[in-house]
Amino acid sequence: MVQRDTFGPPRGISIPVVFVIGGFLIVASMIAMPLFYWGACRIEVPTGYMAVLTHKTGLDIANDDELAPSARHKGVQKEVLAEGRHFRDPWNWSWEVVPQIEIPQGKIGIRVRLNGDDPPDGGVIAWKENEKGIVPQVLNPARYAINAVIAGEKRNPFRSTGWHRPSRSDADRSAGTWPR
Repeated sequence: MVQRDTFGPPRGISIPVVFVIGGFLIVASMIAMPLFYWGACRIEVPTGYMAVLTHKTGLDIANDDELAPSARHKGVQKEVLAEGRHFRDPWNWSWEVVPQIEIPQGKIGIRVRLNGDDPPDGGVIAWKENEKGIVPQVLNPARYAINAVIAGEKRNPFRSTGWHRPSRSDADRSAGTWPR
């Protein structure tokens, strides 16, 4: 509170000083917020890569779930961020930039879905989107932004085109005998 003697200058904090301090705080926040947003919230995903997102806050997932059913739940998210510049709040999100899945020419990709319900009758083929198992569609040669953390991509060492004739090294690795 400003006290004033009848004949002297005012004592204490005067109103203009409060305005100066408040104005300084407003200008400082107008400079600091864009710097924080650009520096800490920016995700740069280069060509040929993707960002796998993990939500750190939100609803808990069930114990039998491997990934978050929606963006409102904690855990690894099914959706990934493609190439480009993205912004996420580092308090609620963490991310890891990983290479995209690339299927070379002359090969095909097989997807194994690790999340969802078990197929009926003990099957291994995931015919529906909500089932886990081997996905019947193949991936042709290209680059795919598929979350391999949850999709379980595997690489097959054998050729995918033409006949595979067994060699001596294949027989040495197998439990059977080599045909004569």
